[in-house]
Amino acid sequence: MDENALPKLADFRKKAIKDLDDLRQRYIDMVKAEEEAKAEQSKIQKFERAVRLLPGLLKVEENLLSSAQKEERRLQLEENLQPLFAVLSKVLGSRFDENRQKILAELEAKLELYGD
Repeated sequence: MDENALPKLADFRKKAIKDLDDLRQRYIDMVKAEEEAKAEQSKIQKFERAVRLLPGLLKVEENLLSSAQKEERRLQLEENLQPLFAVLSKVLGSRFDENRQKILAELEAKLELYGD
């Protein structure tokens, strides 16, 4: 073995170790990128699901708001008609009391028909 062989062997070993370290680092980077891609895909799927559910949620919110507005209108109608109802109840007695809810429902229907 000559004297130049030892330095060449040392250089070869250093280069081989560096190449293996670079290969290991590329593998680690690839694994991390794959994990990030899976996490991103999961986020995208959640976002897509939220987008699909949004119209239904908006419809539910609209129905709740509409229901609350109808209830408020009904309470205002009853409050405004309370003096009239008191007189009708006194005059007609139990017949009026039995039909009070039907009368309110009919009045609400007419008000909705004619736009309040």
